[in-house]
Amino acid sequence: MTATVLKHVEKTLATGGLKPGNRLPTERDLAATTGVGRAAVRAALQDLESRCIVLRHVGRGTFIAPDETALADGAAHQPSPAEIMASRLVLEPELMPLAAASATRSDLAEVERCLRGGSIDQ
Repeated sequence: MTATVLKHVEKTLATGGLKPGNRLPTERDLAATTGVGRAAVRAALQDLESRCIVLRHVGRGTFIAPDETALADGAAHQPSPAEIMASRLVLEPELMPLAAASATRSDLAEVERCLRGGSIDQ
C-alpha cells in the first residue's frame, strides 16, 4: 500500500505536477486519491522525507524539497573524503569521553571482540 502512494507522488513529480517548494495534498486527500489508509500515506511520506524528496512541517504540511541543483553555485555540494575526515577529527575526539562514560558491559565486550580480530565466531 505504501508503494501505491510512493508511485503516485513520484509520478506527479515526474510529470511536472509538483515542483520544488510546492505543497503536497493532505494525508487525507492522498489516502482518498490512492485508495489506501492514512497509515500507508504516513509511511510513504516518511520514506520520501528520509530520501530528502519532501520536507514535512507540523501544522503546515508536506512540501517538495528544494532542488539541490538550484544552489547559488549551480551544483549541489558533495563533501570530499578530506572534508569528511576533517569533520570527524573535530567531532570524534570530543565525543569519546561521552561514549566511554555511557558504555555498557556489552558495548565493552564488543570492543574487546573487535580488538581480538573481529571474528564473529569468537
